[in-house]
This record gives sequence, structure tokens and C-alpha cells, in this order.
Amino acid sequence: MLTLSRNLGLMTGALAMGAAFAALAGPSPTPADITGATRWTFALASAVVALALAARVGASAVRGAERPVI
Repeated sequence: MLTLSRNLGLMTGALAMGAAFAALAGPSPTPADITGATRWTFALASAVVALALAARVGASAVRGAERPVI
């Protein structure tokens, strides 16, 4: 079951990042559009990672840090 959830998360994330890149690049992108879309896509991915880390740290704080954070 854990493997299934990891694979679903991987596929969903890849789909979301591809869709974000395509939306940011536009229908007929120039090299500058591609550069900008790449930067914003990486910024979005970084924000998602930061959000996940904050949720994990927050969950540990609520539980009283019974287990290590990472």
C-alpha cells in the first residue's frame, strides 16, 4: 500500500509540474519564456517541499516530538 501511494504521488506531482510549466510557457514559447517557466516551476516545487516540511515539523510539535522530525 505504501508503494502505491508513493507511485501515485510521483505521477500526480509529475503531471502537476508539467502542467504548470506548460501553462507558464504559453502556446508558442520563446527561449525567454522557457527560462521563465523553468524558474517558476522550480520555485513552485520548492514551495511544495517547504510546505511539506513545515507540515511535518508542525505535526511533530503538536505530538510533543515523540519521534525525530526527520
